Amino acid sequence: MAKIHEAAAAGDLEKLRKQLASGFLRRPADVDERDANGRTPLHTAAGAGQQEVVEFLLEAGSQINLQDTHGQTALGHAIAAADGQLIGLLLERGAGPNLPDVLGNTPLHTLVRSGAAVDILPICALLAHAGADLNATDARGDTPLHIAVDTGKSEIAHWLIDSGADVTIANAEGNLPLHRLLARGEGPQSTEMLELLLKRGSDANKPDGRGVLPLHGLLDRDDAPANTAPVALLLEHGADADIADSNGNLPLHRVLREHGAEALELAETLLEGGAGADAQEEDGSTALHVAARMGLENVAALLLKHGAGANTVDGTGAGPLHEAIAHGAGTQLVTLLLDSGADPNVPDASGATPLQHAIAHDDGWGEAPALLLDAGADPNRPDSAGVTPLAAAAQRGNAAVMHALLRHRADVNAGGALLTCAADGRLDCVRLLLHYGVNVSVTDSQNRSALQLATENRHVRLAGLIGQYALNPKKGADLPPDPAPSKPISDAVARGDAAALEAALATGADPNLKPDSVPSPLEVAVRQCNAQMVTMLLEHGAVPPARLHNGAAWATSMGGPKFAQIAQLLADRGVDVTGWDSDLSSPRPRPSTGGDKGQPWGV
Repeated sequence: MAKIHEAAAAGDLEKLRKQLASGFLRRPADVDERDANGRTPLHTAAGAGQQEVVEFLLEAGSQINLQDTHGQTALGHAIAAADGQLIGLLLERGAGPNLPDVLGNTPLHTLVRSGAAVDILPICALLAHAGADLNATDARGDTPLHIAVDTGKSEIAHWLIDSGADVTIANAEGNLPLHRLLARGEGPQSTEMLELLLKRGSDANKPDGRGVLPLHGLLDRDDAPANTAPVALLLEHGADADIADSNGNLPLHRVLREHGAEALELAETLLEGGAGADAQEEDGSTALHVAARMGLENVAALLLKHGAGANTVDGTGAGPLHEAIAHGAGTQLVTLLLDSGADPNVPDASGATPLQHAIAHDDGWGEAPALLLDAGADPNRPDSAGVTPLAAAAQRGNAAVMHALLRHRADVNAGGALLTCAADGRLDCVRLLLHYGVNVSVTDSQNRSALQLATENRHVRLAGLIGQYALNPKKGADLPPDPAPSKPISDAVARGDAAALEAALATGADPNLKPDSVPSPLEVAVRQCNAQMVTMLLEHGAVPPARLHNGAAWATSMGGPKFAQIAQLLADRGVDVTGWDSDLSSPRPRPSTGGDKGQPWGV
């Protein structure tokens, strides 16, 4: 560093005077002598906050608006130091308030971008009073307002807007200050800033440089469900809640897909702000379709309250009820849709009604089909392939659904349900059909009767039952159908709730009845090594199956009193438990009376 610069930085006026004075055999130093970075002594003194030196150099003729190699003037260096008094002096002496550096930053850009610990608002006012352009843009097209918003200087942003900064200027990327705020905004200060920008003219529907609308930008954030206040502000100032994003997602649909039940409050904000409760995306889906598909009962209730159509269909012809059934929604949501007018008989594009979807997806308890039938679903309407609901239930061996259909006047002879159940050995299903008067003489395409199919497949007990009623059809009506499987018993055992099991057994429900695809309550109790429940079930008529498989709980119970008690209880009822106390092998099966599948109906 030249001596004159050293003196300027140190504030050594005496040395400066000597450097600038002429003498014998010595040329005076140039008052604007530049260093390697193009800085003059005035730049150096301004950056060091040496006000007396600055005044001396100006009096000595230093040019106030010379720029260094970075384009900074003495004013720029003083601003970098956030020296308000020195900045005021330079402005009074004619420093240009709008001279940009090589990156296009004016002194105001530099000041707003600085991380100075001092209050820079008075300095901003000094620059504005001297004529600083509040809307000047840097090389990226950012105004001081862009920078204030982007760096979280809400007080400066407020001052800029109040002083006339244009909130509608987009930078080179196409982003307004509004877009920058939404990309980083957090907390109440950001919400206040958003309100100010909108009130002063920011367009709530102007896309950013990527084509993203402000509302969609907010919904892009991971914390979108917590952003109800800014979303409400955008909607109040004209944001269109029914414009799809670049992927075709409507705002309401999107928040439900991405945030589920957490988006309830945000969904209500969108609806109250103008989002159409029945607005459809390109595939025809409404928000109610989405809620039904995801099992969002509270959201569905909100949408219905705001006018969503319970029968609006998407591009596949499916209504919300189809979606709820097909995706395993709970009975409360299905009931809500039915109570809101959903038609259980509307077919989708494949020809399937909600009832047919319910049969295809039933878990063995028949709850959803029963709800639909109670609401007026047609028990005899075939699908596009001509398969009736009863035939579909028979193909799945679902006695609970078959029972519900028959109670609602399904045609017992339609679709060959008897032939299907006979071939599959479904004694429980055949018993139901016989009770409801099925024609046992019906044959399949190869002229095989139900009796022949049962015999060919070695379902001995089933063949005997069909043969008995083939000889005397009138006896079928005397055969009462067993009740549907007792879900309360199974639920109580699964929870290990002895009190609930006692209550369920007290109703007289048969502890042996169950869907074919799940273990019996007794099997579950044995696997849990729950001696109390095993005892209760056996006392109420539970019949041990021919084969029991040990569960993991047995390994921790070897030799214990509960283990021994359960083994004895089962042994007393004919289950061979030999070896269970040593190698945990499955017991040997009892002799079988035939190939019948499922729990016998007591024949």
